[in-house]
Amino acid sequence: MSRASAKALPEMKPCPFCGGEAAQSMVTFLDIYCVACGARTELSNWNTRPLEDALRAAVPPDLSGEVERLRGLLVRVLDVNKSARLTEVANRLDLLCTDIREALK
Repeated sequence: MSRASAKALPEMKPCPFCGGEAAQSMVTFLDIYCVACGARTELSNWNTRPLEDALRAAVPPDLSGEVERLRGLLVRVLDVNKSARLTEVANRLDLLCTDIREALK
């Protein structure tokens, strides 16, 4: 499939593993992957979430707003954890750079 013949993506759900953004593979145009965690599947499978859809159908309508509120809280918690991990990595890199500078003296 050439780039010119690639179809526009339908609206894609967030990654089922981390909630990241979906992107189309520029190699095959048939694969979708998560920009954040790298999860990958065929385009036809990305939006298929039978368990999630069944659970949503089973939740009484008056609780659906609560489910979305809790989902938003979970995403914020995951973002905080991701930031903390990145800070830890940056600190370790700083220590490594200091050790290298000391070793080169």
